[in-house]
Amino acid sequence: LELESIQDYIQESDNLVALHEQIIHCDSILEHMEGLLGKFQTDLGQVSEEIRTLQVQSQTMSTKLRNRRAVENKLGVFLEQLVVSEDLISSVLDIEVSEEYLEHLLVLAHKISFIQSNEAARGSQARKDVEVVLEKLRTRAIAKVRDFLLAKLYQLRKPKTNISIIQQNVLLKYKYFVRFLAEHGQDVYQELRNEYIGIMSKVLAGHLRTYLVSLEKMVSPVAGPTDVLGVADTSSSNVVTGGVNTMMSLFSKAVTSRPNAVSLSVV
Repeated sequence: LELESIQDYIQESDNLVALHEQIIHCDSILEHMEGLLGKFQTDLGQVSEEIRTLQVQSQTMSTKLRNRRAVENKLGVFLEQLVVSEDLISSVLDIEVSEEYLEHLLVLAHKISFIQSNEAARGSQARKDVEVVLEKLRTRAIAKVRDFLLAKLYQLRKPKTNISIIQQNVLLKYKYFVRFLAEHGQDVYQELRNEYIGIMSKVLAGHLRTYLVSLEKMVSPVAGPTDVLGVADTSSSNVVTGGVNTMMSLFSKAVTSRPNAVSLSVV
């Protein structure tokens, strides 16, 4: 039996050698695969590190983008309120005073207030250039509004003028012009205010004088000297006339002593 086993081993020796060679070849292949897998694992580690780096960079770029957008929005609003456009300049200088002119006047007043009240605007280098332009526009706007309102006030002087209609349909309609002058042209505002007070004082005094004269014409004596017994009291005949003169005197004093009672802002 032992000899038979040896004989079988000798017969299968070629197969055993081939099997050994196959095992060595497989071992070589597996070693090569192990190397490939190790290299692949190393590459995966590098890729993972690169992904983490890209994530950090992406977060950094996203933060910078948000900051830039926030700065852009604030800077855009700041520049919009600070910059004086060519359209505003041409409109304030060339357009006639009307309802359309009122819109441009609102924009001008807003920019002037922004320059004066905003801390960032007061400390900016652009303020010097903008202030020169705004001052020229303010001066021109005040002059145009002054001429416009004076023309409207002079309409009140015309005889048989319906003052209430002019006040409600004209002066009240352009009341912001008066506010603009009060805020940005105090001297012109006082001039127009005094002019309005003088015109309305004369108009109201004329109306009151006409009314009192009509009252005098309505006075009729109740009885003459020959219609009553005793001596007539001549002082009673001048009661109405004296009362009229007294009322006119009081009205004149009230107008001259209280000029601040009437204001353009009421219009």
